[in-house]
Amino acid sequence: MTYEVYFASNGVPATGLAPVWYSLKRVSDRADYTPQPVITEVGGGTYKFDWAGTVRLAGVIDGGSGLADLDRYVDVHLSPEDGNLDASVSSRALETTAQEIKAGTDKLPDDPASESSLAAINGIVTDTRRVVKNKLTIDPARNKLQLWNDTGTTILYEWPLTDKDGNTITLPAGYPANRGIPG
Repeated sequence: MTYEVYFASNGVPATGLAPVWYSLKRVSDRADYTPQPVITEVGGGTYKFDWAGTVRLAGVIDGGSGLADLDRYVDVHLSPEDGNLDASVSSRALETTAQEIKAGTDKLPDDPASESSLAAINGIVTDTRRVVKNKLTIDPARNKLQLWNDTGTTILYEWPLTDKDGNTITLPAGYPANRGIPG
């Protein structure tokens, strides 16, 4: 895999350098790694090297004494897995990606912003708001959790009260289990 590093001097791309490895070590045992990859200039402050090893490495590349210390050193981390994503992404043809996107959009309705689609979405949003804000009560006589309408006068939904195994939960009469309409 090809790795790239960038050197600049006070924000200006640093060209014409001869970068060398300050250090390159195996992460597993911190031993020096050899042979060190050869670093060559690409242009515009970018330099590259190729590496296809089987161990994880950590290193520092020295851009040379012509750079200030803050600009001079670049840390690098190399892993045998680095090429996996690159190969997967670069080997996919643009046409294949376009077909996959089209296949996904073919599942959308012809007019996703139609009256019926917007009405369905509005209904979902309204019901979600009601669950969060409207009055909730527990009817201990019927073992039901009840969600009320916006004015708190009509039950919209009821759910049976059960434990995690589906067994009915019995609450004593007068059990304080209400959430009123927010003020």
